[in-house]
Amino acid sequence: MRFFIFFFLTFQGVKVEEIQISGYIGDSVTLPSKADPSWVLSKVDWSIFTNNTWIATFDNGKINTDRRTEYKGRLTLDGTSGDLTISNLTQRDAMTYTVDLVNKNNVDKVNKIILTVKEHLQQPKITKIHFPATTDGCTFALKCSSPDDGVDFTWDVKPSCPHWSSSQTGASELVVLSSSSVNVNCTVRRKEEKKTTVWESSCNGPKESPKCVRGYGWVAAIVVFVVAVIVLCMKGKRKLFKLFM
Repeated sequence: MRFFIFFFLTFQGVKVEEIQISGYIGDSVTLPSKADPSWVLSKVDWSIFTNNTWIATFDNGKINTDRRTEYKGRLTLDGTSGDLTISNLTQRDAMTYTVDLVNKNNVDKVNKIILTVKEHLQQPKITKIHFPATTDGCTFALKCSSPDDGVDFTWDVKPSCPHWSSSQTGASELVVLSSSSVNVNCTVRRKEEKKTTVWESSCNGPKESPKCVRGYGWVAAIVVFVVAVIVLCMKGKRKLFKLFM
C-alpha cells in the first residue's frame, strides 16, 4: 500500500526535497527526514534503490531496522523525528536514501537524502632530503607529503629559526638553518580536519641548549635561501630561480 502511495505522489508531481549529507568511514551519520516538527508521525519508511527496498520502518509505534542484512545492527530510527542514524559507515553506504513520511492526519511527504562517504584525513609523512652538519650547527631540508587531495600544509619550527618553505600539490618542503636540535611539525588541513607529524633534528652541532642561529641578520637569510636553491636544484626544480629573477 505504501509503495502505491509513493508512486501516486511521484506521478502527480509532488515536490521531493533532496538533502546532501556526508559522513566518514567508521563513523556514524544521521540522515534527517525533514519531517514537519508539528507532525505526529504514524508511518516512516526508509528505502534504497529505485524499487524502494525498505531498510527501516516505523508503523504505529513499532520500529523495524532489521530488514536488510548489510544494515543489521547499524540502524537507529527515531519514531518522533523520523531521522535515521547509520553507524560504522562503509563506502557501500554511499547512495541515495528515500524517506516516506505519513502523519496522523494521513498527510504524506517524501524526501531524498544523498549520502556521501569520505575517508578521514591521513597522517602526513616527513622525509629528510638534505642534512649537512657543520661546526656551527646544521642546515637541513625536509619534505612533508600527504596521500590526500585538497590539503593545505603548514610548518612549525621550535625554537624559531631562519627557514624557508614551498608547497605544491601533495607535498611541501622546508629548509632550516639551526645551531642545534629543533622540533619541526608538519600539519595538513582539509576543512575542519587536521593531522600533524612531528620530526626532531639530531644535529651534531655545538653541545649547548637548543637554539637557532641568531644575530647573523641578512647573512642567515641568504644562507637559508642558498641552501634552498641548492636542495631544490638537486631535485630538478630549477623553476625556483624564476621566482627571484
